[in-house]
Amino acid sequence: MMQRAATSITRSKTAVPTLSVALSTAAPQPVPRGGASSGSGAKIAGRSRFYKVVGIEPEGDGYCVTLDGKKVRTPSRSLLQLPTKALASVVAMEWDAQRETIQPTTMPMMTLASTSLDHWDTEFIMEELMKYLQTDTICFPVESQHQEKLASRQEKKWAPLRKWFEKEFGGELDVNHGTISRLEHDVAAVNRVRALLDSLDPFELMAFRLIVRECKSMVVALALMKRHITAKEAIELGRLEEEFQIERWGLVEGGHDLDRVNCSVNVHSASFFLWLLNERTKQ
Repeated sequence: MMQRAATSITRSKTAVPTLSVALSTAAPQPVPRGGASSGSGAKIAGRSRFYKVVGIEPEGDGYCVTLDGKKVRTPSRSLLQLPTKALASVVAMEWDAQRETIQPTTMPMMTLASTSLDHWDTEFIMEELMKYLQTDTICFPVESQHQEKLASRQEKKWAPLRKWFEKEFGGELDVNHGTISRLEHDVAAVNRVRALLDSLDPFELMAFRLIVRECKSMVVALALMKRHITAKEAIELGRLEEEFQIERWGLVEGGHDLDRVNCSVNVHSASFFLWLLNERTKQ
């Protein structure tokens, strides 16, 4: 049922989680200022559903999620205040989709939102992300004389993305064929990337970080954030070499298949999260 001041979501017996694999277990957790890490959702995993009605209501310059009228908080007890009604609605749907017990592994949007609000060391994360640019997957293609088929596929898929980056950020990317030496990208382009990261708010930064870590590529994550590519394309670009090896040597059940699922859920979730944040401009 919809109300003017607040929105309630009545539990449906047919409701199902929108995603089935957790960011809380699959995604790396950021480093808090105090140095200790915290797994989002650990305190409520397996707990019986203790609420009947899920809703959203205005809170400050954003929205909060309510369970039987009580406002949801993060694992660190911060109020879960979300910047857009769209994001709050999706997080509320995840809470409403819980059955007899609460499974944080089915709540990737809640996990990302909580991680964004709990006070992490932003500078540490910035430095981590910038290091990815110096070891970016798409800048390390194999040598064609050793692995011709893989090299051809990498050139076909990765070269256009490098060209996009160079046009977007005004500087060339260094490329090392068959070596692991440090990359020396155009300094001006690197500085523009850093400036872009500095402009991100905590919600955007955490979602972006998840894409970078899953794809092992800053360039891929930037292209996805700017909607130059889709989430599906980002996954294909980031997993190109691994999928090539699976084609060649076969899939290991319980290993490769789980990696595929986790990567897909994490990248699609983070991409959707960023899209929901962009709804700010429409409110």
